Amino acid sequence: FIADRRAASEADARRLLYVALTRGRDRLILEWPDFALKKLGESDGPASHAEMLVLEAEMQPESGSLKVGGASFPARILMCGAEAPGVLEGSGIENVSERLAFGELRSIQETSQTAWRVRPSLIVQEPLPEVQTRIVQLDVSQEAAALAATAAERGTALHKAMRVLLLRPDLRPRLSAATGFEESTLDMLQPQADSLKNWLMAEGYTRIECEVPIQRREASGAEFNGIIDLLATGDGKRLIVDHKSGSGSFADYYAQLDAYRGLLAEPSQTLKPEVAIHWIDMAELEILVDHEAQ
Repeated sequence: FIADRRAASEADARRLLYVALTRGRDRLILEWPDFALKKLGESDGPASHAEMLVLEAEMQPESGSLKVGGASFPARILMCGAEAPGVLEGSGIENVSERLAFGELRSIQETSQTAWRVRPSLIVQEPLPEVQTRIVQLDVSQEAAALAATAAERGTALHKAMRVLLLRPDLRPRLSAATGFEESTLDMLQPQADSLKNWLMAEGYTRIECEVPIQRREASGAEFNGIIDLLATGDGKRLIVDHKSGSGSFADYYAQLDAYRGLLAEPSQTLKPEVAIHWIDMAELEILVDHEAQ
């Protein structure tokens, strides 16, 4: 298991090391854990991020410098043992001038902070309103609702499959390669997508869009980003549908869906778009009962 994951894990480790080593603007501080680097290169691959950095960058601390790839660069070296940290003998730290700085040194002005990104799922009304829903059972057999796929990326694959089956059924021959689902699984998904589409058309939703990106910028500068799985539009009405695999409750996703419909609500309209969850594993459409509309 470890051998199969090693290549991907080492690639992630290199990316993390690159980010950590290149973000410092004024100085870079490295901790050198001698105890963890005593057996360099004895295993099939690096046993830690530190070992990877030492081996691949040919890094080695010296007196007053750090050797990287065969070249030496000035560095302050401090030995930290069981006692208080002390200066490495011969490092010449006392003669090193202060770091170069630009501009006037002033304290940071105290000001209130605002979020850069706002996650829709974290926008919660206080108190959370009571959620009431109604269930629409899609016209498929129970067998068609039970999916055999168990891949880690099953949710993403299901979203992709539903998008293609709803909008571009002519591309279904490519779905197996794109999602990893077997044809038998797609055979179970096809009638569910057809039933959902037929129900939407019967309800007067004449236009269906999938994977609709939305964005709003607050007055504070914070941005709200999201993707609507399915947006159905009819004469004077809209329905936001979120595909979900597995189990759960509507209340768990209410904040996210309410934020979506609040963003799409037009000032001239008194009613917000309707919201629903498509529970793929159960072949059900759970629709929020909006008491404001009654």
